Amino acid sequence: MRFHVGPPPETPIPKDEPWRPIREPGPILVQILALPVALVTLFFLFLLWGLVPVSNVRGEIVGISGLLGALGVGLAVIAFHELLHALVMPGGWWSDRVLIGFWPQRLLFYAHYDGVMSRNRFLAVLLAPFLVLSLGPIGLAWSMAAGGSISSWFLTVSFAVSLFNGLASCGDLLGVMLIGAQVPRKALVRNRGWHTFWRPRRADVEVSPYAR
Repeated sequence: MRFHVGPPPETPIPKDEPWRPIREPGPILVQILALPVALVTLFFLFLLWGLVPVSNVRGEIVGISGLLGALGVGLAVIAFHELLHALVMPGGWWSDRVLIGFWPQRLLFYAHYDGVMSRNRFLAVLLAPFLVLSLGPIGLAWSMAAGGSISSWFLTVSFAVSLFNGLASCGDLLGVMLIGAQVPRKALVRNRGWHTFWRPRRADVEVSPYAR
């Protein structure tokens, strides 16, 4: 895994291969289009948290120390969010093709894979942080509450992580919809900078088993 400052690298794509760009918005328009996705996602998460079997348990963030704690949780969620993207990419954290970057002009952290992977693997990369950091805390809180032991501190932190990551995942969920609607199930996918391309799979040897 490598670290990078600036926009995602635009690795040249071989001209003799039939890569097709998907229709996708640019970085700024993504943030605008992701807003309704964020609202629906938060509504969905609130509904799930409302089903956790707890009563008379409250957690509040109060004062400067609480605000600093909330900021720390937010920064940790951002870091784990991108690291989870990277972990699910082919080769995971041990691959030289996996890159964690920061784009200062857009105030954007991102994970990037400089290679080819299957469409299903690409979707798994996009969904991993939402499943682990937004839905995972709900499942854990449900299990602990059902067992009769859950603290207000744990409930508050889990709730904050789940919702904050839900907001951070809205762009990923938008990407899932774009890929799911435009790319055939058995196709191959790759990124070049901010843009995503796909092509039909001609043979199994065209992609490493780790990228499927």
